[in-house]
Amino acid sequence: MSGTSSSASAGRAPLTYSSYLRLEGLLSQQAPLTASHDEPLFIVIHQASELWLKLSLHELRAVRTCISQGDVRPALKMLARVAGIQKRFRTATGTCTSSARNLSTWKIVSNSGAMRTCARSSGSSAVAAARVARPACLISPA
Repeated sequence: MSGTSSSASAGRAPLTYSSYLRLEGLLSQQAPLTASHDEPLFIVIHQASELWLKLSLHELRAVRTCISQGDVRPALKMLARVAGIQKRFRTATGTCTSSARNLSTWKIVSNSGAMRTCARSSGSSAVAAARVARPACLISPA
């Protein structure tokens, strides 16, 4: 990567895979609120879903820009990329939804979109959020 030598010569540490992806910060975002073994699964599923959706929005904004400038060919390629993202997203969430059936005893209590508590429930409904500030990929009731 050509940016590696320039960043190292500017007095910064050399660019690495970990530093480029900011893995330390990313991996520190999974902070379970309970001792439940399954809570990290819930967190990772939903954080990954948000990242897939963020990438889709990034691509769709670029599509809109290309189309407004009359540049349709790259817009079509970007739309194909969004379709691929959505396919991966559906596959991942489908797998996660079936895995989440293991979380069926969880009850998520939400206040203004933030998860407040995770408590055991006697019901057999899937994980659901009471209120969210904006649409997010949540595991819907069975």
